[in-house]
Amino acid sequence: SRLLWALRPTLTVVFFAATLRLCLGLLVGLAAGWSSRRWAQIFDSVIAVALTVPVLLVALFTVAALGIQWGVWAFILGLTLTAWADVARVIGEQTRIVRGQPYIEAARALGASSRELILRHVLPQVLGLIWMLLAFEISGALLVTAGLGFLGYYVNAIWVPLGDWSAMRTSGQPELGQMLASGSEVVLQQPWELLVAATMITSIVLAFHLLGEGLRQWSGSTAQRQTRATVERARRQVGRHLPPAAHLPAPLRRPGFSTAAIALLLLLALVGGAVALWRAQRSQPQQIAVTVPGGHQWASARHDAQGTVWTPVQGPAVGDLLWTVRDESGFAGGP
Repeated sequence: SRLLWALRPTLTVVFFAATLRLCLGLLVGLAAGWSSRRWAQIFDSVIAVALTVPVLLVALFTVAALGIQWGVWAFILGLTLTAWADVARVIGEQTRIVRGQPYIEAARALGASSRELILRHVLPQVLGLIWMLLAFEISGALLVTAGLGFLGYYVNAIWVPLGDWSAMRTSGQPELGQMLASGSEVVLQQPWELLVAATMITSIVLAFHLLGEGLRQWSGSTAQRQTRATVERARRQVGRHLPPAAHLPAPLRRPGFSTAAIALLLLLALVGGAVALWRAQRSQPQQIAVTVPGGHQWASARHDAQGTVWTPVQGPAVGDLLWTVRDESGFAGGP
């Protein structure tokens, strides 16, 4: 149940940050690809600088600088501040390719303005890459969010002040980064907690990455040949350490066997982690509610009920009359 609840805040932040990164990258990429030479160089320089800065460091600095006042928006801003550069680079290159086409020159000769050219001719060619880029941005944002959580900065954290200049971060609503951070602290006693959270993050990142790769191949991207060459090189390297295909059984020689084997391994890892978590919850002893002696809440002095300050001395059930005051004339005057 914690894992299911942890998906909602994590994926909400990731989807929002990925969409914002995509919009900023689209605008900057169109401006860089359609501008004149001087402005194009300026935009390219800004994109190059943004690409050189690690996204994890920028997000870590942003979340630490803004603090808890910004809440979730600190994570969204940190994940978006420089991460739009990848989208801007791809959109800028595609815009330059479309700008050099003959029909763009023909439309310009017929009197079409730059706005009409961008809206009618450039955007339809560029929007085909949007879904592919969105899938890659989601996987990248989730990786950075997991890295922040492992370092101790996660969504919906609760800060408990310890003094004037110090505070302690505790777990609030379940989140995948928070589960990574808490699981790493008890990895030797309860390794399944870290294993299940890491497996879920890996599966989601791999799913969106494969989705983006499939969309890129389907859209006829120019990087398709490079991807195939990389896969072929990997197959050749793996094939050196495997027996020849002629000596393998017939089912193992099928083309889709490797893909099915990878999917089966991922499924077995998820099922094994879920079973281990279920068995760990069943094997945990039932917690016993300890009654605070005396019915008061003094236990916070030593952080447990046994540390409550109390005494077993029993007083008299009925008070004894020790002395009385009598005045025959009666009491007069004020108090």
